[in-house]
Amino acid sequence: MKKIFVAVFVALSFATGICADSLMPPEPGESSPESVADSLMPAEPVTGDDKEVVPDSASESEDVSASQTSLRTYGIHELLTPEKIGHEEFERHGIADMIAAGKFSKHEIGDRIVCFHQRRVGAAIVEKDFLNYQFDRHTGEFIERNGGWRDDLPETLPADMLTLEEALAESDAVRGEVLSGTLYFISPDSSVFPLDPAPENPCWAIYGVGERGHLVLTVIDAVTGEFLGNGIPPPGGESTVMPGDGRMISDDLRIAAQIRTDHGIIDAPFRKGGEETTARGDRVVWGHFHADPAHVSWGSGGNPEVYVKVWHDITGRLDVNFFHVSVPEITVFSACPWDGATYHHITPLTTTDRHVRHEYWPGR
Repeated sequence: MKKIFVAVFVALSFATGICADSLMPPEPGESSPESVADSLMPAEPVTGDDKEVVPDSASESEDVSASQTSLRTYGIHELLTPEKIGHEEFERHGIADMIAAGKFSKHEIGDRIVCFHQRRVGAAIVEKDFLNYQFDRHTGEFIERNGGWRDDLPETLPADMLTLEEALAESDAVRGEVLSGTLYFISPDSSVFPLDPAPENPCWAIYGVGERGHLVLTVIDAVTGEFLGNGIPPPGGESTVMPGDGRMISDDLRIAAQIRTDHGIIDAPFRKGGEETTARGDRVVWGHFHADPAHVSWGSGGNPEVYVKVWHDITGRLDVNFFHVSVPEITVFSACPWDGATYHHITPLTTTDRHVRHEYWPGR
């Protein structure tokens, strides 16, 4: 029996499918992107208005000591109102009920506040379906809305759906070591799963290690068990799977990142920004991965490629959020507990798919 690391609730980066890039530091020779990087948002649910907002100041950081100007923090209920986002939009998505259920996350990025919801049907992520509302951080005024929302999906998952273990048993298409499996409704416009036609049933997207250590992304129909094809794995299908560089964030959590450059795939060093504990006892750690200047001329510790927010919820849940803010394709890794050899979640991030959350329940 293959060793399986199941990641049913992992929000893979291609779930959001976002294409705005204006917060990216431009690469040498490239023009500045035209719009806001609208996928920079945490994916953990917010149960109150301001409980999970990363602090603005990094003054207590062990690696970064720049102070920032304190701005007012608006509550989600003050931002997501029918007067600001429109009555039709507010009613269509049942925003009031979603806020009450804690389905929006909030993040403050530069001069903007982002309220984000990733759509799911049961445990299945709906690829490219999300709500992303952006507001002026100084005034709270609404700026823009990004995201898609399909109208042809069921409200619940099929009763006869296969578990990941059952899907693997039904199909012999997945070979080698299985790293993770995530349940999806695949978008007809998917750039990661180029299947024609797009499957109507939910599907298991399964990461495995193929020949020569390359990553393989296999798609299995979660109802019939049929092999539907392969997705596009991280940069060119190449990965070391075991990055040479990484960072222990706690005693049992390790994260890492690899950047695809013109000089090949390089490990990305991590720079910690700081950590704090909320009034109710949640612990948050934040920082960023950057390119090593020893490998590329545009690399710098002050030039973030991927922001990281690690949320230790008081319930015991551990969320690792990665936010892509650059141009190169980047693969992010995490493991909890870290056994010294295997990363449990491996996710590609690109300019169109910028955010992913890796979820763990340590001790369970």
